[in-house]
Amino acid sequence: MQMVNQLMEDGDSEPPQLPSSPVLRMIKHQTLAADRLHLDPVKALQILKAREMKNEIFTIRCDPFYINYSTELQQKIHRRIANKGNFSLKIDATSGITRTFRRIDTHHTGPIHLFSAVTQTPSGQQIALGQMLTESQAATSIDEWLTEWLGTQKLPFPKEVVTDEGLGLLVGCIRAFTGYKTVNSYADALFDISDTNRLPACYIRLDVAHFLKTYVAMLKNSNKSLGKYYKGGIAKLIMARNKENAEIILRNLLIIAQSPTCGMTVEGFPSLCSHAKEKMEKIFTHHNFENLTFPSNRTETDAEVSTSPNARSKAVQPSLWKDWALEINGKILEQIECVAGTITNELYCPDFSKKLLSDIKWLPLWSCICRDEFGFGRVPASSAAVESSFNIIKTWLLAKMKSPRPDLFITLHKHYLDAQSILVGTKMDNHIKGRDESENRDLQFEVAEISHEQQTEEIGSDLTGDEGGLPGEQPIYHSSPVSSDNRGNFNVEECLICAAGHLPTGGHKCEKCNLPVHIIPPCSVSIGDEEGYGEKRLCNGCNSKREKATTRLCRDGQETGDSKTVSGKRNFSYLKKTYPPDFFTPKKTLDTIPVLKKGNDPSLRAIRVRGKRINLTNTDIFDALFHALLTMAFDLPDFIQYLEQHRNHNALFRMIHYVYTSKRISQTTYVKRYHVLAPHLFNETLGHHEVDCVVMNCESDAGEICEKLMESLSLLERTVICDGGCSPITLQPCVLKVYLDKLIRLNSDFLPLQEDIEEVQTIKCPHSCSRDASSTIAIKAPLILIQTILSSANQQQKIKLHQIPKQVNVLNMEKQLFLRGIVDSEALEDSPVAIRSQRLIKFINGKCSAHVLRNNSWFTIQGGEKTRLCRADKTVLPVLVIYSQGGKDEK
Repeated sequence: MQMVNQLMEDGDSEPPQLPSSPVLRMIKHQTLAADRLHLDPVKALQILKAREMKNEIFTIRCDPFYINYSTELQQKIHRRIANKGNFSLKIDATSGITRTFRRIDTHHTGPIHLFSAVTQTPSGQQIALGQMLTESQAATSIDEWLTEWLGTQKLPFPKEVVTDEGLGLLVGCIRAFTGYKTVNSYADALFDISDTNRLPACYIRLDVAHFLKTYVAMLKNSNKSLGKYYKGGIAKLIMARNKENAEIILRNLLIIAQSPTCGMTVEGFPSLCSHAKEKMEKIFTHHNFENLTFPSNRTETDAEVSTSPNARSKAVQPSLWKDWALEINGKILEQIECVAGTITNELYCPDFSKKLLSDIKWLPLWSCICRDEFGFGRVPASSAAVESSFNIIKTWLLAKMKSPRPDLFITLHKHYLDAQSILVGTKMDNHIKGRDESENRDLQFEVAEISHEQQTEEIGSDLTGDEGGLPGEQPIYHSSPVSSDNRGNFNVEECLICAAGHLPTGGHKCEKCNLPVHIIPPCSVSIGDEEGYGEKRLCNGCNSKREKATTRLCRDGQETGDSKTVSGKRNFSYLKKTYPPDFFTPKKTLDTIPVLKKGNDPSLRAIRVRGKRINLTNTDIFDALFHALLTMAFDLPDFIQYLEQHRNHNALFRMIHYVYTSKRISQTTYVKRYHVLAPHLFNETLGHHEVDCVVMNCESDAGEICEKLMESLSLLERTVICDGGCSPITLQPCVLKVYLDKLIRLNSDFLPLQEDIEEVQTIKCPHSCSRDASSTIAIKAPLILIQTILSSANQQQKIKLHQIPKQVNVLNMEKQLFLRGIVDSEALEDSPVAIRSQRLIKFINGKCSAHVLRNNSWFTIQGGEKTRLCRADKTVLPVLVIYSQGGKDEK
């Protein structure tokens, strides 16, 4: 470029003395070749092995390509770390580091992988101890590398090794460090450890991130709540510290994943799946659950059931862990078939159970159940240190070059490893030195404090002595907490107050070493913005260490690697000790409820029946009842089953079923509404018959409309018993009448189905004796309709939604009643509400709406308007309260 600027002007032709592009490429090639030891990469490596890395490259092989190397400084660090006690190796591989090359037969090598073994020093630094470049990822090559690397130089073997799920790497590590030939044989050796002498020589573990990633891939197309639940369950299984806890988690996860139904059984007991969910909820919210009391299930306490041959078939490859899991699963499958719930299980996922049973053969490798037996190891296991090392190499060491030849890469890598080893060694020395200094300072402070107490006692005795004189001069202390010279000499860098014998009172302490300090330099310096008693300070010794600038040869690379790693890390983790309640509980998805338009809605077209145009008016109470029952159909499987059984005998149920299946409101729906109301509820007909226009008034009260619409159903069974001994009579009412003030006072107490709350007047015998009688009522359907009665004929009582009990008990019944909704009277202020003789509420020109309870939230449904949330403290005047029998769990 310099020659171009000297010889050419803008617009000039290229002079002949400028070198052409092929010449420039040739010059570049010759320049690079001059820096190489040989044109052939394998021969260049042999030269490197004979000269610069004589005792650092152990073996070179050409086909398949293989080179094993470790620097002398790495070996020294290796021995220093091993002398400190049990140490761990993280082993992983990456590709794309070096380029391929041609062999003698002109064929290119395959992709070359870099294997690296990384450990962590006692001071917290991460450093690689051994490396290998190879084409092959077979177990034999990895076994040869590890055995040769550690055996040739007689380096100490690790006590813990963490790898990913690569079968070749895993088998190679097991063969090199434990002597077992397969993964299953190593895992089976950990099945029943009663004697610590039988433990393998090395603890082989799988990286938790790689293992969880396989479940993330499997659950990525499933429901979000389902995936979150099972990933949390696997995380709890990973964190289990013994076989007993792992069995509890495994059993519950298999039950939940393989149960198509949950909720209550037909007999009225909680199903096996419901018990498993309750147990998992406790496990999610407690870190140590050994002392937890789980709800008992009668199916689990029964005698041993016979398992099917398919369920208890042995694994193809011998595995004690898989046989153990298959035996547990066989019992579970038998129990699931015998004990089925009545609602759909939203966590049903047989694919998860299949994968879990497949992975269970390596349970001691990817979980922590054997960690306490070995007595060491991270919880959970992680090989992130190797990934960080690879990240530094790719983003910093090779940032300005693209896949160098193997010989050039090993040369660069050696220089980097030597610099890192020097830095790590220095930090280890500083760590040991700093720990010793801290211990010495603590000892000096204790000695000074004892001397201070002795002097205080001497001063006290002088003041109370016969002479009564004050000491003329206080002695200078020969030692101080921050003094580096204990012979009584001090310099300007020391705290003169400490040297004079006035020790700190403890009001301020060093943030790092917790040593009491004075709040003036040079005893301490401030490190925060606060002042006064809460001020943060560092002592002179800790501050000097902080201010010393340490030369870091690979600082830029470390910062680059750390920034890449930390910035991409998410805050959420499935491996927490505890989670908030209901954190993993699937959120219920609420179906949209189609809403009818009111009969007198001006946008609603007239219905044509037999040549007549018919309009309905005052349909508010019917619409509210319809919306409440339709919501139950969407939320309760028990009710929709009852609906399907009786829809052929009831027009209202046929209408609800039609809207439930079509999930929309059409003109046909309004025709069906007319056919439901026409036979029973219109009181008068208005309009002109000459023009075929008819208006039907559908005004009624809640009890009357329910009795007429559901007279073909057997919702209740009332038995009247005469006090004179007459034969009992059985009636089948549709509505139960209860005082409003008595209903809101129930509050989960028993609901006595007696005559004193049903009728105002005394019940008489229906026979000719006309004596007093008593009655009892039994519930025969999944729902119960309660019509409220006002306690005063001239008083309009209003209550809050939250005052209505959400759950009540019934005498002589095991099942409970759960609140589903109410029909609310919203009378206009200028329109009175008529009160009948029995104090039942009837509407005249008022509004009526339905308030339904879904997923513990109240929703208001009103004709012609969208469903909206409403507050639980909303003031209402309920004329009809709807409960369901059982079925607490929704879809």
